[in-house]
Amino acid sequence: MIQRTMPTTKPSPKGKTSAYRLSHPNQRGQHNNESSRKSDFKTPSLLIEKELWEQGHNFVCGLDEAGRGALAGPLVTAAVILPHEFVDFGIRDSKDLNAKRREKIFFKIQKDAIAWAVGITDVSDIDKFGIQSATYLSFNKAIDSLAVKPNFLIIDFYRLPASKILQRPVKFGDRISYSIAAASILAKVTRDKIMFELGNSTEGKKYDFAKNLGYGTSSHKTKIKKFGLSIHHRRCYCSVDEKTQKSFNF
Repeated sequence: MIQRTMPTTKPSPKGKTSAYRLSHPNQRGQHNNESSRKSDFKTPSLLIEKELWEQGHNFVCGLDEAGRGALAGPLVTAAVILPHEFVDFGIRDSKDLNAKRREKIFFKIQKDAIAWAVGITDVSDIDKFGIQSATYLSFNKAIDSLAVKPNFLIIDFYRLPASKILQRPVKFGDRISYSIAAASILAKVTRDKIMFELGNSTEGKKYDFAKNLGYGTSSHKTKIKKFGLSIHHRRCYCSVDEKTQKSFNF
């Protein structure tokens, strides 16, 4: 059964923006194009989390993913529950940080969070179930691995079917919410490490995984045409000439 319950949102004090309106920027009267919406949320906040804490949801869990669009490698998700007394130490959407900064914040999140966990779904399950179901599977792995059970989920863009935990999808969540932004960093750094390690293997070097991280760069696609698909590629994402594929010895 899909959980569709939404919390009631208290009227916002005059001059303040409610968390519900921030998490639904498409609604009438809000920003009317994607670029302007993104530009308004360069620095996340705890506005959504505080609103939910005030409603009695003490353990609000932010969720995000990394690698959904890649041609190779796993899908990685992360779940983060931040403390109420959280003080920002530079958490931003992972895409807005360079690798060195992400790495530093990665360890800080692990240290300061009430609970955190990652979920990894490998290529075989992505091909078996499809990317959407694989994403749900990975989110559930992360949630189930948390040391503290969350009582509310805020997820970047998605709604998690069949979850019994109250939840809210948040558009541009990694730019709006510290919890979701923190999850985006954990997911990104974890997946990058996996791809770097894979890139140092004999098989990975053929495709330059350490450089392209499994994403569909032009050089990566050229190597797929040359060598065919490896066991690390998502066949549901990739197409390759059958003769080339058969000629490559996996």
